[in-house]
Amino acid sequence: SAGMLSREIEKRTVFLVMSRPISRQQFVVGRYLGMLMTLTTLLLAMTLLYGLQLLAFKVEPTAAMGAALLGLWVELWLLSALGLLLSASAGQLVAALSCVGVYLMGHSSPDLFALSQRADAPLLAKVCRALYAVVPNLDRLDYRVEASWSASIDWREVLSSMATGAAWTVLFITIASLVFARRDFR
Repeated sequence: SAGMLSREIEKRTVFLVMSRPISRQQFVVGRYLGMLMTLTTLLLAMTLLYGLQLLAFKVEPTAAMGAALLGLWVELWLLSALGLLLSASAGQLVAALSCVGVYLMGHSSPDLFALSQRADAPLLAKVCRALYAVVPNLDRLDYRVEASWSASIDWREVLSSMATGAAWTVLFITIASLVFARRDFR
């Protein structure tokens, strides 16, 4: 997703699509939904293979495994939307590296918060608090540890995390649409 829109502009294929009676916002949302359908299909295929493995090893599926799959699905929504946003505003390399950086910071959000609480340097504490506030907390969507230990799941927390991930997704797609609508293709 990090190179999708920028690649369309570089190869000039965007002109062919934009000659149709669709708006730039519809183009961005359509590209996102198509990408999301592909990722969902791949995730379902991997889930099927995982289910076959569970059957082969006679392991009972748990609610934590379901929560881990749902969390991964929402994380795919969010990171795809972020990649699309970055692709609308930057080149492929910058977008890809930025997306990886947000992924790493998003999974380190609890550490950023803890560092902001323990930092002796006031500037470091402020930077960590700012990053914690503006980077999506992807750690909230990660239930892999719970799934591996068959831990109990609080479904209200899972749904709250999914809603937060969906809100970030909508925000990123909205901003990507606005950026792409104002972008000059020359």
